[in-house]
Amino acid sequence: MRVLQWAVETLHLKAAAEYEAPYRYDRPPGLHCIMQPQEGEPLILEGYWDGGRDWTVRFALPTAGQWSWQIESADAGLNGLSGEISCEPINEEAISKNANLHGHIRVAPSGRYFEHADGTPFFLMADTNWAMPSLRCAPGKQHDGPFYIWLNDRLEKGFTAVLTTLFDIDQPNSGGHPFPNNTHWPGDGSYMPLNPAYFQALDTKMQALWEAGLVVACHPTWIGKQYGFEPEDAAWIWRYLLARYGAYNLIFSVSGEYHLGYEGSAAWRPWSKEEFNTMGEIIAEGNAYGHPLSIHPRGPLYDRDGEITNIHTASSGLDFHNAGWLDHNWIQGGQHPAVLVYTPTFLWMDYRREPSRPTWVAEGFYENNSPTGASARMVRWQAWTSFLSGGCGFGYGSGGVWQFYDPQDHASHRSGRSNQPSWDGLTWKEALNRSGSDQLLFLKEFMQHIPWWELAPAQDRLVIRGGDAEMEDESTPRCAATPNNIVAIYIPYGNSGKHIGVKGLPHRFRAGWFDPRNGETTFFESPQCRADGYGYWESPKVPNKSDWIICIMPEINA
Repeated sequence: MRVLQWAVETLHLKAAAEYEAPYRYDRPPGLHCIMQPQEGEPLILEGYWDGGRDWTVRFALPTAGQWSWQIESADAGLNGLSGEISCEPINEEAISKNANLHGHIRVAPSGRYFEHADGTPFFLMADTNWAMPSLRCAPGKQHDGPFYIWLNDRLEKGFTAVLTTLFDIDQPNSGGHPFPNNTHWPGDGSYMPLNPAYFQALDTKMQALWEAGLVVACHPTWIGKQYGFEPEDAAWIWRYLLARYGAYNLIFSVSGEYHLGYEGSAAWRPWSKEEFNTMGEIIAEGNAYGHPLSIHPRGPLYDRDGEITNIHTASSGLDFHNAGWLDHNWIQGGQHPAVLVYTPTFLWMDYRREPSRPTWVAEGFYENNSPTGASARMVRWQAWTSFLSGGCGFGYGSGGVWQFYDPQDHASHRSGRSNQPSWDGLTWKEALNRSGSDQLLFLKEFMQHIPWWELAPAQDRLVIRGGDAEMEDESTPRCAATPNNIVAIYIPYGNSGKHIGVKGLPHRFRAGWFDPRNGETTFFESPQCRADGYGYWESPKVPNKSDWIICIMPEINA
């Protein structure tokens, strides 16, 4: 068998017998595949049941060369199966067609951002499509269905990841429901049997996402918010999903909006912090490829006026930053315009925690999700603020797209989140064209021209109105700088006519305005790019009432 390094491949195997609940990793017959390179440690993978006597091992080999594999299982037809694999090295041409061939995502040594296995920094810009696994987001027979329309649109706009779930019990796909005996929201807490046909249909989309070069940032589903789980059921389901999808490029979350699990409901008992922590440990044990692992928070609590009542539900960092299984933090900024201003605060809270861990705004304020926004300007504010306040990524969402609203899909339509219309009634296809999603491409292009992964918050270098920049003011510029003095400053709406002061600059540099609405740069004239003897410089006046970016670059041979 010949494969390409990091390409996702499968071994299809046949058991001698059928078993009761073979999808549970804690039940017979079990299947482990030991993949041994010529040199180095073996890769030990769990295989997964795929219906009847069918079993599969999905894998992606991290190094080129000769590999051998052998199966360990309680089933006589599986145990002892073995073979050889020749793994060819990746090349630049292959990588240019699929960024996932850089290798799986991991936490960079600095603890501030993600990188691929080959050391290439990963720019995390995710589009939210919680309904991606559902039937209304179907691939189509000729790759022309809703799934591919959405995917191609997001690729054109520069997104590098999708934020999604892997199942909702009441949302079937072409293979049916994931758990045939538990198909109606909010569910009855029973998860046996598992339907392999549902996950076979999901396989098609996961493979397409991988081939498109996208990373999948996901939690399996929503414990507490949507569905009731006993911990033992969650454990085997989570492990089954890692066995089935672990070869893909994942950023994994234990659950969605886990704080709501603390509260429970009339339909199910609450989960404790200790139970979520145990679940993280169980997932980490089955995380053969070491995918980044965290947990998705519910967002800050606020009253009807948008006043914060509990800031600590905004990040995974408060409950689990020092948990052995967690290696990065997720933030949800909140779905209300009044709480937008706190996004830098959430990021700064996590940035200062020890040890250093990457933090990203996994769920921002969705564009046009309600009559109060977010507007395209609010989308820009969140995204630029995220990257210049210590974050390593941003999760965009659009009303109509995140729930993949289809008014023709009567079977799954209800008042809950599954097929809920956005306030303006736009379908998923219409909502793809919101301008905020278009303008995120300019942020990505800007960052690709600088070593963005070296940026660190530098608010103390700004002088505004004669004083230092405040952290909790939506109109306050946000500043980040690299060690070699590349400085990026986002200047929000509300600074028309102001001069922005910057400290600690070399005497000479290059600088200019970058327009986040169209990606155009206007450089300042050379005489305007001079700091005084103390390294202080004031920018020209901000052109107009909208938002702008100043980029300052050291002048070569200055």
